[in-house]
Amino acid sequence: MVTILVGCAAAVALSCAGPGQSIYKVSDDKKNEIKGYFMQIREWRAEIKLPGVEPSDSMIQKYWNMDMHSLRERLAKMCELPAEPTEKCNDVCTIAENICENAEAICRIADELENDRWADEKCASAKASCKQAKERCCGCEDKHGNGHGDSAD
Repeated sequence: MVTILVGCAAAVALSCAGPGQSIYKVSDDKKNEIKGYFMQIREWRAEIKLPGVEPSDSMIQKYWNMDMHSLRERLAKMCELPAEPTEKCNDVCTIAENICENAEAICRIADELENDRWADEKCASAKASCKQAKERCCGCEDKHGNGHGDSAD
């Protein structure tokens, strides 16, 4: 009887993964997708001179339970670019937006993996990077040498 139940459970798990794919392969593929987005964030962090390759552990913890929609709403209120930003500011703000888009993708995949601590940690780290990048955008100097906007937490 136990053998039949184990066999049925395995069959159900495999059928959820799709034809010819094990549930482990699907999970590995999703984690590899997260890694790709995450590595881009690391490169962009360096490009706009954010400190470290990742945010601090305390900052990551701060964003652990915040959903991406709420974060985006908060970030939208932080600042606006001047009407004619310098090329540097435009580049920084474009990269900040790219980081936030990758964070959204990472968090969507982490949700699909359901309670995967590693994926949830990458999501929280990506959200913190999004926040830091937006702060860098808001603190960028405009064409007159003045900062624009301020950093809201």
